Amino acid sequence: MDKTINKNGNYKRLILNTVLFAIGQFGPSLLGFFLVPIYTNCMSQSEFGTADLVINLSNLLIPFVSICITDGVVKFSLDGKHDKNSVFSVSFFICLLGSILSFIAYPFIYKYGQISGYVLLFYMVLITSVFNNLLLLYIKSIKRLKLYTIIALVKSAIMLISNIIALRVLNLKTEGFLWSFIISNIAGCLMAVLTARLHHFISIRNLQKKTTKEMVAFSLPLIPNQASISVMTSMDRYMLTYLLDSSYNGLYSVAHKIPDFVGRLSMVFNQAWNYSVLENQTQNIKNNYYQSIYTLYSSYMFIIASIVMMLIRPIMYVWVGAEFRDAWLYAPYLLISIIFSCFTGVYVPLFVICEKTGTLFISTLAGAITNLTLNYLLIPIWGINGASFASAVGYLVVWLMRGIMIKKYVKIEFDNIKAIINAIILILQGTCLIKLALSYFWVQIVILSIVILINIKDIKNLVIFLKNSLLRKSH
Repeated sequence: MDKTINKNGNYKRLILNTVLFAIGQFGPSLLGFFLVPIYTNCMSQSEFGTADLVINLSNLLIPFVSICITDGVVKFSLDGKHDKNSVFSVSFFICLLGSILSFIAYPFIYKYGQISGYVLLFYMVLITSVFNNLLLLYIKSIKRLKLYTIIALVKSAIMLISNIIALRVLNLKTEGFLWSFIISNIAGCLMAVLTARLHHFISIRNLQKKTTKEMVAFSLPLIPNQASISVMTSMDRYMLTYLLDSSYNGLYSVAHKIPDFVGRLSMVFNQAWNYSVLENQTQNIKNNYYQSIYTLYSSYMFIIASIVMMLIRPIMYVWVGAEFRDAWLYAPYLLISIIFSCFTGVYVPLFVICEKTGTLFISTLAGAITNLTLNYLLIPIWGINGASFASAVGYLVVWLMRGIMIKKYVKIEFDNIKAIINAIILILQGTCLIKLALSYFWVQIVILSIVILINIKDIKNLVIFLKNSLLRKSH
């Protein structure tokens, strides 16, 4: 690891940002573990599957409602070239206009049988999510990371309390699930506005023509990319419901919970990584900074994934309601897909600072097409695991393509050979977990040991790096 880079503070800022985002993500992640037993004991597979469809349909439409303008908030606020009040005002009014125009789709959404009884709640989820994302991203862009962390933790507490009241006390089932989500989003928006006094930054007079054009030009090419990502994360649920039944989506959604927890842990780093890269976009950071961080990160994630893979079955058995206990069978390939998804996110800020966001769409579209095709082919013959496997292959395609394409713009030699070897071993581990019911634990221990041996050098480097960073900080 380059000593010069250590001295310039880039690693230290990355660690500090990671810690702050870790605290902010810890609340939602811990919340997820507390809520799954409540969901699986208070709702049937069909009820939970329907609620999950509503949330994922809103995620699918967010890029179109916001025209991905929120993706430009952090970049344009931190580049030192634009007025932050103008950036925020432009983003706010675009999200407001998009929210109003979204009601044009009301008749089409109402005709979708699975969620026709929850259309108004769907719109409340959609609009509050759009503004919650915008306000929290702007708080990050003005470097109020501690406030961002506090809001995330308070939102988590509100989500937990409202779910307990709605599901346990009032027995509201699907409606209770959705109302808890909406209340949490509204609380996040109110806290952001009141504590950061964001309403003082919103003004039509701040709508600078040049800033508006630049932000729209930056954001519009991201819509196909974000829409393709939403297809990859959400469409398998709709295809399961269409080809099988909503109860299958309920099982699939629960199977997603532990992989999603791993994804949240990774998101801690990805958010800090994105923020740090964009924060230093005006500096000429040496390429071995990117290479060393990527190497340590990939080794860490593969070891974490292997450990979680070994523990999925016993955790699921005691963690979820009896109706959902078979969900562990569908988690292995979902865990692998989450790992691949995490790696694709590492490349995003590099494309952003090179202003090649349109290039991201090519890889994402390829992954989405792969995912949809395999879903259509595999779900009828392999059921839920067909959707899980399709998701893993889709993200693998995106990861490999971005690794190849980034070399056109940045001279970085990522060690993807070792990463691919790790990925093959992880796929083998997941397959053994599903197929070897009796001797699975011993097989899992052997495979975990192999993964640790392959990555032991990088883990030692990570420990040394963290130790040296802490010692420098203490002095």
